[in-house]
Amino acid sequence: MPHPPLAPKTHNNNIPSEFPSPGVTTKHAITLDQSCAKYNISASDSEKLAVLEYVPVNCIVELLTDTDYEKVGFGVLGWRTFLSHHCKFCSSIVAGTWPE
Repeated sequence: MPHPPLAPKTHNNNIPSEFPSPGVTTKHAITLDQSCAKYNISASDSEKLAVLEYVPVNCIVELLTDTDYEKVGFGVLGWRTFLSHHCKFCSSIVAGTWPE
């Protein structure tokens, strides 16, 4: 019996994305401590981020659910504040303005 036809490719890896991932564009080895210091993230929140295994510019953190961040002790406002800092950080990496 012949195999069914393959599905067409929907993504060409040779075409650069219009919005490059910060993890791809950064030429810096930026630590959690450096990013927390830059954005005045408390030592307590830095420890929570370490438990989450957060690495600066890793955008997967944006997909965490409230259950995920609450497990390590973040409240809604603390988490939203961190995400605001994370987005500023990623934007500065993509724009090439890190460190600001």
